[in-house]
Amino acid sequence: METFESLAEIIDWASKQERCHVAQWFYRGHANKDFQLVPKLCRLKQAKADSFSSWEEMQSSLLARFRREAEAFTSGKLYDENDWLALAQHHGLPTRLLDWTSNLLIAVYFTVTELADTDGCVWGLGFPSTNNCYSESTIYSKVKTLWETPFIHFPKHLSPRIINQGGCFTVHVDDVPLDKDARCKDIMKIEKIIITSSAKKRIRHSLYDLGIHESFVYPGIEGISQRLLYEIDTRVTFLTKES
Repeated sequence: METFESLAEIIDWASKQERCHVAQWFYRGHANKDFQLVPKLCRLKQAKADSFSSWEEMQSSLLARFRREAEAFTSGKLYDENDWLALAQHHGLPTRLLDWTSNLLIAVYFTVTELADTDGCVWGLGFPSTNNCYSESTIYSKVKTLWETPFIHFPKHLSPRIINQGGCFTVHVDDVPLDKDARCKDIMKIEKIIITSSAKKRIRHSLYDLGIHESFVYPGIEGISQRLLYEIDTRVTFLTKES
């Protein structure tokens, strides 16, 4: 498992991943390298044992409550079941979905913005290309079968947050970590890299320079406030160009 201390190294790692037999890579950032690839709902084992016979029943119960109480805040928009699930997930409701992003920089952002004294990690998830494995083809040709796989869900662009975060989800049936799940292990490529705690602050500022900050990740008034707080409360080292 490789360890990196700069954003440039991380981007270089991602650019060298196999793509001939992989339709697309998705990424997930963990502020703690020991966190597992388990969705939030499936970590609530005691709650399930107390009241529900399955993870699916538990999710359905929570989602029904969420829909009833959240509809007043959707501006009259009509959502189907999958839309509600994605909306609930993006606003923190525990579900059987696990967040991923098509944007490597977003995954790195979530790795470096919390737990400053703890090593974090970025996971890479490569879905196989079942349409063709030619060494040269169009991007569309490579990814078109992704939309048919039952393992990953691409939500409608219901909010600026989903759009900016390049959000998508893996769909889980139990509390087995994805990298240990027999259904997925043999057909997907899973990679993991470590980002040291000492590099988190420096990498976060590199992301800021590239426009990956609170205003972009969380578009809206709260994101603006958090970005301004970062700008006024964070001291960074400004380097001069070397000759």
